[in-house]
Amino acid sequence: MPQPKPWLDEIIEALEDLGGHGTLSDISERILDRDIMNFNLNKHWKDRIRGTIYHHSSDCDIYTGEVGGKKDIFYAVNGKGNGMSTLN
Repeated sequence: MPQPKPWLDEIIEALEDLGGHGTLSDISERILDRDIMNFNLNKHWKDRIRGTIYHHSSDCDIYTGEVGGKKDIFYAVNGKGNGMSTLN
């Protein structure tokens, strides 16, 4: 059974529930509490959350899109490596 929705959509909705910003721990906990995703499909689902955020933030070294482009969804509130993400 595939995931009921893309991880990116779930992360965005979880961040919206959190008021638009949160740590990776806050986001993971909110996603777990929402209980929408199938966590049995990927025992490393927290890594999936982190990777999805990193791939959608020009503040991260692995980001491959244009700065400020459609793919640049998240940013580091307190600067890179300080653990707080928010929606652009």
